[in-house]
Amino acid sequence: MYDYDETTDGCFLVEYGLSIVVWMIWYRMLLFRSLDGRTLAESRFILWGLVVACSGWGICCQWESRRRIRDILATQAIAFGVYTILAYMPLRPVLVQGVLAVTAVLALLYVVLIQSQPIRRGSPARVRRVQQFRRDQSLTAVFRTMAMGLAALQGMFLLAVVLRGTVLTARVTATNEYRAEDTLSDDELRTLELLTPETWDTLTAQERLDVLQTVANIEQASLGLPHELNVAAEDVEEDSLCAYYQDDTHQITVSVDKLLHRSSGFLVEATCHEAYHGYQHRLTELYAAAPEESRGLQILQPAERYTEEFGNYTDGEEDFDTYYSQACERDARSYSQARVAYYGILIGEDLSQQEGDTTP
Repeated sequence: MYDYDETTDGCFLVEYGLSIVVWMIWYRMLLFRSLDGRTLAESRFILWGLVVACSGWGICCQWESRRRIRDILATQAIAFGVYTILAYMPLRPVLVQGVLAVTAVLALLYVVLIQSQPIRRGSPARVRRVQQFRRDQSLTAVFRTMAMGLAALQGMFLLAVVLRGTVLTARVTATNEYRAEDTLSDDELRTLELLTPETWDTLTAQERLDVLQTVANIEQASLGLPHELNVAAEDVEEDSLCAYYQDDTHQITVSVDKLLHRSSGFLVEATCHEAYHGYQHRLTELYAAAPEESRGLQILQPAERYTEEFGNYTDGEEDFDTYYSQACERDARSYSQARVAYYGILIGEDLSQQEGDTTP
């Protein structure tokens, strides 16, 4: 692809096609997520609709002149940028609105700068030509400024995904400390008050994730884990999956869809459920390190079962009945349900009975 004003019709269309393919590939691999309340198929249809509509408009505008690759790429930046706004506004509204506001201000200043230049005297025809030229310049300025702003927005989310590995991470610091069981700080108690249904419904996705990180910190201390529990959110393909635990990173990953739409009790239960899986992994390590003659002790018998199950784990997609009946899942459910009741007592709410939620 070359940056020049004029090229043949065929090459121009090929450049447009290649720009769509390249942008679509990297976007689908790194940034694409289903729109809130839309299915995957519907979201893909909307994305392609935006790309086709913007590309068709760009081809019409550039067909006679200005066949520059930067304008072709700017068209794609706008198409994918609009989808990014729709997809990520529920997750990072402040960031999205901030970028849009800065882009609008810069575009306005650019237009004012163009229009404020004095027009030298001349014939009325010449003045009209200059005015028309400046209107065209203003439209081009708005178009390119929008493209740069939306490209920058995509770059910010791309950087976050590359550096963090997830769509959203908690701002609350994950802790790794020993303290007396269920000894809570004033800050933690104030944060737990946000779990009340009336308040929970007003929280953003980021704020909800921060609350769940606080819950995870409390669970880390309560379970006596020798490591932190990191809470993050990302898109999960399995609709039935609320959260999962990765022991190599000590991370609890929550489904973005569930984070946005499920009750506080449901998500607290899911967080405690996954935290208990971290505890079970530590038990399996103790079992592996115990002398052979001590492995029959009653206290280590659950760890023996967990070791067998983790070595041949069955998830819900493979066989739900087997998954549900595994000791590691059964014990995690029992623990998390008890912890939901505990948090409910702390804030004076029955968190276990909200919106018909079922056990994660």
